[in-house]
Amino acid sequence: MVENPSGDTLSLAEASSSCNQEIISRCQQLICFAFHDSDTLLRTCEEAENQRKVVTLFYLD
Repeated sequence: MVENPSGDTLSLAEASSSCNQEIISRCQQLICFAFHDSDTLLRTCEEAENQRKVVTLFYLD
């Protein structure tokens, strides 16, 4: 767990997106469990693919 006080003033969606970007920058492969309407997670997977990361996406619904 990493604290990021700079996100304290952001909405939950904005803070999640910011944290997810940080995770993507640190990894080579992303494994994600999401629902089809999990917009933030689906966008994160798309951004990781755009950065040529290996993405495995499991849908829970």
